[in-house]
Amino acid sequence: MGGGEEFVGAKAVMSKIVVRLEFSSDDLDPERVTRQLGIPPTTRFTKGELVHNVKTNRSRAAQTSRWMLELPATSLGEIDKTVANLFSGATNDVSIWRGLAKQYSGFLSVTLHAQLQPNDAFGISPDTLAAVSGRGLTLDIDVWSAE
Repeated sequence: MGGGEEFVGAKAVMSKIVVRLEFSSDDLDPERVTRQLGIPPTTRFTKGELVHNVKTNRSRAAQTSRWMLELPATSLGEIDKTVANLFSGATNDVSIWRGLAKQYSGFLSVTLHAQLQPNDAFGISPDTLAAVSGRGLTLDIDVWSAE
């Protein structure tokens, strides 16, 4: 998906959908999370580390430590597949997932950037919900409307 491309899902014109797995805590050790999950993050930093924001071209000290893995979804109908792809490379040991989620405030975020119409809706399958909750993760859905 390139810069200005848009796609239609439900009735909304979607410009971007991102699925993000995140763990955060002041005492989070990003290397430990990577080691235990068996997958590398797309972004990681520790509390106090200088973090550069590309959009603002400014740097600041991180307020907390974070480990994040982001994957784009191409449509609302691809959210379940994107979540499955995100989990597929990681450990299947739910005790590791639950331990990390409890210790480091773990959640899975689905962020939609859209021009919404009244009564727009999308669904997340029971299998995906079970995969998220079985790992002890909170599901966070963010909708950003261009209106």
